[in-house]
Amino acid sequence: MTQSDGAFASLSEEQRFHHLKQTPAISWPALGLFLLGLTIISFASSMAITDGIPLWSGMLANGLGLYLLFSIMHDALHRNVSTNRPLNEIFGRISLFLLIPAAPIEIARWAHFQHHRFTSNDQDPDNFIHDAKGWQIPMRWSNFDLHNYIKIWRLKHEELNAQNPAIQVGFGLTPLNRKVED
Repeated sequence: MTQSDGAFASLSEEQRFHHLKQTPAISWPALGLFLLGLTIISFASSMAITDGIPLWSGMLANGLGLYLLFSIMHDALHRNVSTNRPLNEIFGRISLFLLIPAAPIEIARWAHFQHHRFTSNDQDPDNFIHDAKGWQIPMRWSNFDLHNYIKIWRLKHEELNAQNPAIQVGFGLTPLNRKVED
């Protein structure tokens, strides 16, 4: 046991819990998963494209790499990859781009926080997929970001208004628009 382990063990349960909730300067496990996910995707894609491995095995490997990047994107949405906000956003944007290329992180963050706010409620954005019939799931999953764009447009959510440049690009609006009108 190291000295720091002993110091951690001597803390009360509440103090340990508070310590564990703190976002690190950089999450080394997240960085490792990020690099591993990118490596898997790069290696599997290049091998499949050059006929080094069968296409189906490249697709499976890419699925694993994307799964790892989903974890990083999720932590970045919560701003838990790093206390350095630009670094956190870089991890989140790269991961999200590989998962859903057209979705700005601001939309993904809003939708994800709505999910936490309304989990298992009628307003939970995940219900768009959860309430689908089996045959609809692939189409709904592939249009989840579009569904949330429309939902934000309709709600005119005060945190993500039309003055945000990323939302303007996402909706195809010009910078001259100041607010969304009915």
